Amino acid sequence: MKSRSHSPAWRPGVLVYEDAPEPRLRPGVATWPKSLESLAPGGRLVTCGATTGYDAGIDLRYLFSKQWSLLGSFLGSMGELHQVLKFVFRKQLKPVIDRVYPLAEIRAGA
Repeated sequence: MKSRSHSPAWRPGVLVYEDAPEPRLRPGVATWPKSLESLAPGGRLVTCGATTGYDAGIDLRYLFSKQWSLLGSFLGSMGELHQVLKFVFRKQLKPVIDRVYPLAEIRAGA
């Protein structure tokens, strides 16, 4: 897969691969067209919100001819979010980082 992270259409720090089965990035109108363009035939786009806007469109011909799957997903319930945030605000969550890879070695970190 070739990286599109250097493309001017993407903001710095966004990494999406051409023909990706499931691209992941900030969801919404600002990224929707590029998210769809990055899908491989039979690919799935999982979106977890509408951070950059909610009124996104799709050309239905591509949806059925490329046999894409679109899936909306939540982090969890509002109650679960509040439970997690209690730990965040108390600084009781410590992320475990096993290794850090330079961008040139991204495949080794996958």
